[in-house]
Amino acid sequence: DFYPYMPAIDGMADLIKRLKKAGYSVYLLSNATPRFFDRYLDIPALTLMDGYFISALYKLLKPQREIYEAFCNKFKVKAEECFFIDDMPQNIEGARAFGMKGHVFKITDIEALEKALNNEGILF
Repeated sequence: DFYPYMPAIDGMADLIKRLKKAGYSVYLLSNATPRFFDRYLDIPALTLMDGYFISALYKLLKPQREIYEAFCNKFKVKAEECFFIDDMPQNIEGARAFGMKGHVFKITDIEALEKALNNEGILF
């Protein structure tokens, strides 16, 4: 039950707003339970998403290859056009093995995330 401990990340809502203003779609792919939908409105960045892929609803978990495939199918996106952000290195490796680019995000380092996005040509 991590929801009471799921803090808003300083700067994340602003980053998502800038990405969306630049024309990018932003989705959430989470190893979460359906209870996610009871709390996501409490976190500003999560309210900005274009879509949600909650693993429990598909009986899949990151870093299984099938979860990235199901995510791409659901949102009609190509793996090579995705930039996957996660705090767990094994989940980034799973995404990369499927063909996505990715970045291991340290919760306190929005600046490093912005740099990683820019290094991949994601400009905002």
